[in-house]
Amino acid sequence: MNNMKDTIIKTALALLILILGGRLANAQKKDTILMDLDNVRITIDSDGDTITTKKGTILSISNLGIKIGDGIKNQDKKKKKKHKKLHTGMHIDFGINNVIDNTNYNGTLEEVVVNDGDISATTSKGRDLKKGDFDLRNGKSINFNFWPVWLKQDVAKHNVQLETGLGFQFFNYRYSTNVIHSDAVPTNSSTPQPVASSLRTGFMDIQDPNQLTGKEKNKLGISYVSVPLMLRFNSNKKKGHRYFIGAGVIGSYKLKSWTKFYGNKNSGNFGLNDWMTQVSAELGITGIIKLYGTYALQSMYKNGLDRRPFAIGIRL
Repeated sequence: MNNMKDTIIKTALALLILILGGRLANAQKKDTILMDLDNVRITIDSDGDTITTKKGTILSISNLGIKIGDGIKNQDKKKKKKHKKLHTGMHIDFGINNVIDNTNYNGTLEEVVVNDGDISATTSKGRDLKKGDFDLRNGKSINFNFWPVWLKQDVAKHNVQLETGLGFQFFNYRYSTNVIHSDAVPTNSSTPQPVASSLRTGFMDIQDPNQLTGKEKNKLGISYVSVPLMLRFNSNKKKGHRYFIGAGVIGSYKLKSWTKFYGNKNSGNFGLNDWMTQVSAELGITGIIKLYGTYALQSMYKNGLDRRPFAIGIRL
């Protein structure tokens, strides 16, 4: 009973103070008065008079009427969600790659050494390089990219973003011919093989049946460490998704190159450029599908061939 009486008295006192404080609130609209009565807090400001219990219940008296609500929830509603400007994540790309060949095969190019099983230590046979020597098996030349660091910086809220990161790109070229890359090609028929290993790079056309045993495969693999820089445009969110499109460049440095021919694997430089610059694009719908594409701005070779790789695929 005593507790109930105390509560009634305190509530009545609070209402009286609110009535008296109404005039003060009208006279000084920019000021706020706080009063604590045990478990009751009274606030008088320009928006009206408010009684808040410590448990979070609010009794608000203003020119709009009397409202009772949950103070904690009301406070949460007033708090604006902080806009996150820097977004971090990662990507994995799966796709196919191919090559646009701009080589003039009528000009001066590397000689192809023909290995027919009769090459001795001091003699070799050669022929001119031709376009069909680098025909690829479509669908079996695979591109895989792993981006463990991917950053998106908002430029204009979520609608315009600057993207960058760090990742690794892997290009696998599956050839339909028996012409392989080599780092030890003799320059003429009288060049000893040990001396030739320190000369120019080139290619070998393997025709020796003894070397064509095992699982049929002629592949060139190249790995790069890469840094992208892209500008991305996003639509406003509709049903939880955004349409987006982006474009930019990727700078890459070659980490390793290798060949695999009928089960035999060899590593080398193979006349490949160490640096590669690519233009890159992406588009899709967030949470549904993401597509990517890349195209090299210069040849992957530095020995006279003008072959520029490109790749398209799905981004996860």
